Parts: sequence; structure tokens; C-alpha cells
Amino acid sequence: MLAGTDLPLEPIGVHLHLNLRAMVRYGFTPFEALQTATRIPARQFGASGDLGTVRPGRLADLAFVEGDPLARIEDAAKVRMVMTNGRLRTVPSLLAPFADG
Repeated sequence: MLAGTDLPLEPIGVHLHLNLRAMVRYGFTPFEALQTATRIPARQFGASGDLGTVRPGRLADLAFVEGDPLARIEDAAKVRMVMTNGRLRTVPSLLAPFADG
């Protein structure tokens, strides 16, 4: 099973997190649910050599969250910082270009 949504007009992050929560509610462990959005899609789409796991030489954007998503899947949505292309960014810095000014 792969995590995802086909709702084109809704914020994809919101629905992805709701999807993960539903998986846990109906029997998946948090670890299994998180794999449906990481390792399993990379394998399914033939990209497991580059994506899906955190290892030396792999491509990775990392989300730093508050809490423990392996204990409480809801904590996966508590993103405090992300690392993209080796650069650490805060949530406010990512949202700033889209702020009304």
C-alpha cells in the first residue's frame, strides 16, 4: 500500500497526514504507515537506489519533528525544521515567500 491522495484542490501535506493517521487507526503500526510514504513508494517506482531511506549517498530531504512519530503518528505533522539539499530551513522561512505582505 502507498500513502497518498487524489484530491487536487486540497493541501497535499494535510491529506497525507490524515492518510497516515487512518492507517494507524485501522491496524498499521506507525512504522508501517510511515513506510507507505517513504521506502515503499521509492521501491515501487524504481527509485530505491536513490530515495526512500536515509543512508550515505542517497538523496534525502529530512523533516525534523517534535515528538516521536513511531510512538504517536500525529507527531509526524509537528514539523519544526526541514533539511533540503543539505540546507537547514525553519518552517517560517519556507512559508515566507507565500506570506501576504
